[in-house]
Amino acid sequence: MAAARSATAGLALLLCALGLLSPMATSSAAAARRAHAPHRERRRMHSHRAPSVVASMARWRLPNGLSRAGAAPLPNGRVLLLGGLLGSGASSADVGVLHTATGKLTSIATLPSPTHDAGSAELDGRAFLFGGGQSVPFALVQGVTIPRSPGPRTAVSATVTGQLPQLRADDEAVTVGRAAYVVGGYDGSIGDAAVLETANGSTFASFVTLPVAVRYPAVAAAHGVIYVFGGEAEQGGTTNEFSTPAGSTTPPPGQQVAVVQEINTRTHTARVVGSLPHALQGAAAFDLGGHVYLAGGDSYPPGSAPVSGSTIWSFDPSTVSFRVAGHLAAPVSYAAVAVEHRVVWLIGGERDGVPVPSAQMVRVRARR
Repeated sequence: MAAARSATAGLALLLCALGLLSPMATSSAAAARRAHAPHRERRRMHSHRAPSVVASMARWRLPNGLSRAGAAPLPNGRVLLLGGLLGSGASSADVGVLHTATGKLTSIATLPSPTHDAGSAELDGRAFLFGGGQSVPFALVQGVTIPRSPGPRTAVSATVTGQLPQLRADDEAVTVGRAAYVVGGYDGSIGDAAVLETANGSTFASFVTLPVAVRYPAVAAAHGVIYVFGGEAEQGGTTNEFSTPAGSTTPPPGQQVAVVQEINTRTHTARVVGSLPHALQGAAAFDLGGHVYLAGGDSYPPGSAPVSGSTIWSFDPSTVSFRVAGHLAAPVSYAAVAVEHRVVWLIGGERDGVPVPSAQMVRVRARR
């Protein structure tokens, strides 16, 4: 590779010396290569087809139905669960350690304020909940110290660490490098298209603006790029119109969309890159073994009852295409997602709008 680059550079210098190639032309060529670098990077991200996956239902159940909670993976098959919506319809303030081998759930802290539908992400040894709400959205940011060796007497602190710039619920959050990004959501009346960046869970900067403002999207990051799948369209984005296979569309607020948006954390850009197989919201997106997958979610026309799906799609960023990679053991949406090594846990969630106490494990299907 290095020898080839040296040879190319030497040829360019020779051509310049002979007057056959101007320095301006070489600069233009270099600029063109830099402009296309993100596209080449996406092609390198997935040079081979994503493997199929298999899902299995846990043999245990949570004490109660729980959906829209935050989660963070812990060592030795444990998961930290934060807040969420209980089957009773109330928001939870519980912070618990779930042992995925047995289903035992141990409470280790209490959030300053009960919440659900808050974006969650990890930063510097803490798990954060960004916004969320109860009956109305709020701007509160809550942080919990992640216990690295949780035991029967583990207790950690849960504190208010800051405030978002405005009310925000139904958002998602993801960590890229040393920063977390808050994506999507709304303030109770209009969508919040501003993608926020934070390095400490206390101070926030507007990073970029989504073309299509959405709440309840699925969000995953891979190789410095954040992918935003579907959601419910709201007013507030940089454009209300985007292209689909059937042509341009301008969905009214409150309608599910099949849009795929890309946030490049290196170039500070956000754009629409494609479409889902169908509109959905509340799905689970995750990076498993270097590949991005999208699982479950609700699909339904405006005004009708939610219908949860079970399809697991693999997403190829190089072609912005989807392939059926497997199916969940049961349809689910709004599940808490925790990824540890090559295992993904979908904990709780909703089936057709009703919180469930079940959990599923997703892993790469073994080759025969």
